[in-house]
Amino acid sequence: MSKLYKTYGIVNVFDVIPDFVLVVVERDGKFYFPYANKLSKVKYFHEAPRSVIKRIKPFSKFTCSKIPDNELTVNSDFLFAFQVNEKDLQIGTSNELIPFLNTYKTDDEALKEKIETFIKEVKDQA
Repeated sequence: MSKLYKTYGIVNVFDVIPDFVLVVVERDGKFYFPYANKLSKVKYFHEAPRSVIKRIKPFSKFTCSKIPDNELTVNSDFLFAFQVNEKDLQIGTSNELIPFLNTYKTDDEALKEKIETFIKEVKDQA
């Protein structure tokens, strides 16, 4: 059994677009969610529940800011994803995502607050 987890796709938990979404990885035919340690490093992987598996969308369905052809392990840099619309994803580490988020414009006050909180938490971790 491999200890490497291959990046696979995303799950939009609340079906809200635009929004932050969860990155999904695959290992040995099963899907997992990586969990972060202080927004920067993968701490562990949690197997995706069956009810979520049918909602996973592979990266191949999107135009991605970078194609995540990564294999993750514990202590790998954590990957974040922001679904811009039905076709576009921004993906990267927290520091890679911040330049996009700093220029992203929205009238949605709740989303603005999420973005501002994310940026602040990343800066506080630095």
